Amino acid sequence: MSLLSVEDLHVRHSVPGGELRAVEGVSLAVDAGETVGLVGESGCGKSSLGKAILHLLPVADGTIRFGGADITHLTGRSLQPFRRRIQMVFQDPYASLNPRQTVFDALARPLLVHGVRTRAARRRSVEALMQSVSLSPEMLARYPNEFSGGQRQRIAIARAMVLQPELMVLDEPVSALDVSVQAQILNLLMDLKRDRGLAYVFISHDLSVVRYVADRIYVMYLGRIVEVADQHSLWTSPRHHYTRALIDAVPKQRAQPRCSEMSDAIGSVSAVTPPSGCRFHPRCRAATDLCRTAVPLLQTLSATHHVACHHPLS
Repeated sequence: MSLLSVEDLHVRHSVPGGELRAVEGVSLAVDAGETVGLVGESGCGKSSLGKAILHLLPVADGTIRFGGADITHLTGRSLQPFRRRIQMVFQDPYASLNPRQTVFDALARPLLVHGVRTRAARRRSVEALMQSVSLSPEMLARYPNEFSGGQRQRIAIARAMVLQPELMVLDEPVSALDVSVQAQILNLLMDLKRDRGLAYVFISHDLSVVRYVADRIYVMYLGRIVEVADQHSLWTSPRHHYTRALIDAVPKQRAQPRCSEMSDAIGSVSAVTPPSGCRFHPRCRAATDLCRTAVPLLQTLSATHHVACHHPLS
């Protein structure tokens, strides 16, 4: 049984000009101790999916199960036990910490809410957490503006870990950081996973980063999953044309500027009024009339590889 199971999930936003179907019929599973990557361009719905799992966005339809229990419609106190077990790290370390709280207050508050009443016990837990993310406990009296971006993200990771969760949703956790700091944070996350048995949902637009950390990868395009595979198969033998384009957009040398265009993709489409059939067909050189009219379903290519494409790459 999977630790997290998302089945046919739908998330919608009201926007000027209509309704944005940010997530449409997505299913996803994460096993204990596994890192699942969720990759796609900005606006594809991956952050909305992550926030819906944490109940930070309402679910229009579908089911979320954690540890076998249906948590889709839990609220208030009934949701609180699962809050301890699922936590989130956000993209911007400058916005995710309260500038009016000291680091100690930011880390200790979840312990107080969840029943750790003595300040001495909270301090012991918080000091141990600071050391686990390679920060000195002497920094606990400082405020967020006294730290660098990388240090702030370490504090955000410590805050997410304070309740000893089983699963962490990481929403672009390194995209706002310098490249050298990115590597340090990624290595920290891998060490924490190994030492504490954590499972991750790692959300990113950067396929090369996801390749480094993920066991399996889900590729998302305009609210739908278009390919699922283990990281080796996805990188070496992508079967969806969109995945191929994402890989081709990764610079061959990391020192080079990032490529902003996908070599095998043409034009752009609106997420508010998505195209019929395969949503990628207006940008795909291999599209046919079938692609324009029929929605492709995920088909099984092997035990670990699935693709939603009428004309998958060979």
